[in-house]
Amino acid sequence: DRYYGTVDATPLFLVLLSELWRWSGDDAIVRELEQAARRALGWIDSYGDRDGDGFVEYLRRGTHGIDNQNWKDSWNSMVFHDGSVAQAPIAPVEVQGYVYDAKLRIAELARRVWGDDEAATRLEREAGELRTRFNDLFWLEKRGWYALGLDRDKRPVDALASNMGHLLWSGIVPAERVAQ
Repeated sequence: DRYYGTVDATPLFLVLLSELWRWSGDDAIVRELEQAARRALGWIDSYGDRDGDGFVEYLRRGTHGIDNQNWKDSWNSMVFHDGSVAQAPIAPVEVQGYVYDAKLRIAELARRVWGDDEAATRLEREAGELRTRFNDLFWLEKRGWYALGLDRDKRPVDALASNMGHLLWSGIVPAERVAQ
């Protein structure tokens, strides 16, 4: 009778693992959770990116539960500027920032703790490519803010909401857009 659908827990787990390591310096926990972290990265690139476009999307597959599986999970939290509800699958703006941050952080762990330079280099490249695609497709020049997400037809959801604020700590926003 419980439903815990969410699209952001996986990249946030990776961010948390990195933050734990940065605060504690505990290489052992990072080694202990290496396989879990690698599986989380695998989930992001396969199940998270449902259509292979490089963005993590969500779509409720169960017969019950919440439709929106991100920061604001109410049924009407993903709407266009005109008030119409976006249809899933949806690639939420903040989750792309989480994925960007997670890949860079795990690249650091791969290089410094796991001794895996190849994985680190790949993750840094993937993060850079995500940042470029994200800023090309999510930035709404006429509005002066990022789209709330991309709907099932890859249309930018153009409403302004708190979700975009999460991008600031992720590092995915170029310096020249931070003030906006």
